Amino acid sequence: MTGTNAEIGVRHPSMGVPLFDRTVELFDEQDQPVPEGATGELVIRCDPPGAVMDGYWNNPEATRAALRDGWLRTGDLARRDRAGAYYFVGRSKDVIKRSGENVGAEEVEAVLSDHPAVKEVAVIGVPDEYRDEAVMAFVVIVEEGDALTLQQLRAFCTGRLADFKVPTALRVVDELPRGLLGKTDKRALRSLAAADHPLARGTGDN
Repeated sequence: MTGTNAEIGVRHPSMGVPLFDRTVELFDEQDQPVPEGATGELVIRCDPPGAVMDGYWNNPEATRAALRDGWLRTGDLARRDRAGAYYFVGRSKDVIKRSGENVGAEEVEAVLSDHPAVKEVAVIGVPDEYRDEAVMAFVVIVEEGDALTLQQLRAFCTGRLADFKVPTALRVVDELPRGLLGKTDKRALRSLAAADHPLARGTGDN
């Protein structure tokens, strides 16, 4: 779909630029292209069309949802810079809606993971009566007994994340819940958050 090339200055963490036989775009929820720098769903069109995929085996409904008007909806969220290079933001199913903006949980998690006190982190969206959703971080601390406040975490994010992506709620936990395949169980985290923060605005340290 895309490739990197040192000669044109496209390197990691960029996903690269589209390959010669592929057209790549970023669409909003109304299937309209988003402006440069904005986050949208990565969609692909190939020549010939079947070069991406023909459809899902014995699943016409999933095929219709994924392939529309010749475009393959990948479910990946990305942004594009002025050079035409794409940057992965997160999965559309793991996006937090905040004040009309899309916040990729994986992008926030990647930044928080760099904090020296953070061993593991998972980020979810929780209801916010004023801004759609609040950004809530569940953190496992490196050293047991160490303290980490929301204020400290937010200060660390300054300059690393746009303001609307910075967590507004924090909970320090002993461990993150896992599913059968070892992935973080965010459904369990949402249940835990709902019990503690029915409308988690996170206006102070938690």
